[in-house]
Amino acid sequence: MSMPVELVESSVESDWRISWTFRANLADLPDGTFMGPKLQGLPLKGTWQLRVYRKEGKTRFACNYGSLPYGTFGDKVTVELRLDVVHGGLATEIRKSTWGPKSSPDVSAANESKTCTSWAMAADIDKFAEKQPWFQPLAAQPQTYRLTASLRNCAASATGDDVTRGARQALLVTYSDPDSTRAPKNVCLFFPRQATVGHRLWTTASFLEESSAYFKAMLASECVETIPGRRKRQRTEDIKPDVDLTDDGIEKDWDDSDDEADNLLAPADDDDDDDEDDDRKFRQITVREFAFSTYRAVLLYLKTGHVVFAPLRSSFHEPRAADQHESRATFLADYAEKNPELPLSASPKSVYRLAHLLQLADLQAIALERIAASLSTHNAAYELFSPVAIAYDGVREVVIDYVVKHFGAVQEAESWREQRDKAMRGEIEGGAVVFAELLAAQFKAQSKLSG
Repeated sequence: MSMPVELVESSVESDWRISWTFRANLADLPDGTFMGPKLQGLPLKGTWQLRVYRKEGKTRFACNYGSLPYGTFGDKVTVELRLDVVHGGLATEIRKSTWGPKSSPDVSAANESKTCTSWAMAADIDKFAEKQPWFQPLAAQPQTYRLTASLRNCAASATGDDVTRGARQALLVTYSDPDSTRAPKNVCLFFPRQATVGHRLWTTASFLEESSAYFKAMLASECVETIPGRRKRQRTEDIKPDVDLTDDGIEKDWDDSDDEADNLLAPADDDDDDDEDDDRKFRQITVREFAFSTYRAVLLYLKTGHVVFAPLRSSFHEPRAADQHESRATFLADYAEKNPELPLSASPKSVYRLAHLLQLADLQAIALERIAASLSTHNAAYELFSPVAIAYDGVREVVIDYVVKHFGAVQEAESWREQRDKAMRGEIEGGAVVFAELLAAQFKAQSKLSG
């Protein structure tokens, strides 16, 4: 008998929005820092102030809240900082940055013994004026601006089965701007697969350049070749990749579980890359070290801020409840059936690798948080000696921190004995480094306890 009511999602959310409206000539701002007065009567802890300052030739805007303990605002907080120009009674967005969902305040990247004290971003007024002709004659004059900080504290995070507002927005984007068709795109990301045509993602150079400094530098280089339209080349012509998009040009075996996701997808139709009569040129980038599924999920995140993670493959080594999926493949198949128009959920390790390459610090933090939340005493050893943890300090530190805190239970797991023995036999490249760092972390933790 089917359930008459099926609970899809439950969450408790609280929102705060803090804004400052100010006048300034941002095109001629002198060096130095302007600090607004402290806001009074807020239902939030902290000392809240507007800060506008020049740093490294850029004008930066900050919402200061002062020194607070880690996680004061919550464990899953999303923050949006937005700068608008207010003219003629209308507010027009100049720049927007987002962080989270993650603990806030977070640990300071500059000094791990302290927490962050503000959210800040830079805004290029000249660049905004270039894109908005109506603003060009106003840019060099004092104007009214508004900086808004929006905080959302959500007690429930998105999982593969959640139906969230972010997912609905992502669905609208995939309908209105599909990445599987060319028109009106001018960049093709090509993912070759053995024995098949492979997969393609279509996007635009402007979107890639605005989203990632890595792409901006690459597309500006001379190494990216322009490929002629269909009518200007022979149909049998072999289009060679102009750029091989890897970390260092050397292919590695990452044991990428998102390759498993790609195997669930039908390959691209070789005749669908561009229309028979399409004369428009495009630029092709061949991607070998990242899965199509990972890239598609990350590009959608860059458009919408929405990303859904699949479980770590190692999590299926541990005992499971009767209602859990028996494998990662069955999870992905079930997700694809429920969300046919959305990208498959991606591995947080694969997303971290790609975010690292594309220099997306916010997405790296989100992926790291999911990796940390996915660790258990059963799978921690697999993740500790995985190629991604060995290659990336950030991932390795998260896993080592978990192992140190739960070492008694971790070393009782069969996975620990299995991976430890492989490393001691020299079967895991970099295993000795992992052991050395683990011992150092254990010694440091013991010293803190005894001190």
